[in-house]
Amino acid sequence: MPAHIYWRVGRYGDAVTVNVAAADADRAYFKTATPSPIYRGLYYPHNIDFIWQSAAMQGRSAETVRAAREFASNAPAEMIKQMPDMETAPVAPIVALVRFGRWDEVLAYPAPPSEWTYTSGVWRYARGMAFNGKGQADLAAGELRALEAILQSVPPERTVAFFFRAKNVLQLAANLLAGEIAAKAGDFRPPNGYCAPPSPSKTRTGSRSRRRGTSRCASRWGGAAPGRPAAARPSRSTARTFGEIRVTAGRCTGSRRACALKVRRPRPRRSTRAFGRRGRRPT
Repeated sequence: MPAHIYWRVGRYGDAVTVNVAAADADRAYFKTATPSPIYRGLYYPHNIDFIWQSAAMQGRSAETVRAAREFASNAPAEMIKQMPDMETAPVAPIVALVRFGRWDEVLAYPAPPSEWTYTSGVWRYARGMAFNGKGQADLAAGELRALEAILQSVPPERTVAFFFRAKNVLQLAANLLAGEIAAKAGDFRPPNGYCAPPSPSKTRTGSRSRRRGTSRCASRWGGAAPGRPAAARPSRSTARTFGEIRVTAGRCTGSRRACALKVRRPRPRRSTRAFGRRGRRPT
């Protein structure tokens, strides 16, 4: 689907357009035939997932929230019980509201089922961001403690979206919330210990970042929320899931405790194909 390319080159409007057309085509198809469970439960919601994330990158608040809620409605509780990795769906409306600083709506959002640990962690993160945005630092800190408690209960092998370690993603959320609380108080000093490398993982989380020498926090966590001081604003997002805040060449860019990963740019390797086994050009 072309939207993957559109996203990577920054054509977010085109990504919205083609996925709206795809979703409309799917709905027309559903009226005339019974789709397979995997098509109805994964392929169709994937179009809607693309719509809300692409619209968010353009600042289209109403369309983002609407599509995020539609995405969540297409992942009923029974589906999530069978496929816990689909907890990305109920998370979407929560982080969409955070993205646009709609704090009252965030605080009015009902708590998810307790067995949805990933969603519960994101819900705590969102409430912390909302309290912090409203200047209630003590309540924000309480939500951070609740998020960190949930984080400790997540099994290391638990994944979301079939690729990413839930524990790593929630750690990013905790670090970003802690950074926002500190930034709100005017403290932009990066403390020791919060850009340490995570435990080795064989999943795809951060694998592309390690190859590029850059680790990325999630743009969906709401890094573009209103009221963020200019000194703490992250760099422009370059990835769909991980984008807003970077660590480049071992240096943190962003608010305090904002990144969980620290990587070093790998040394370039000489091509043995072009220069021979010892790195010398063949004569």
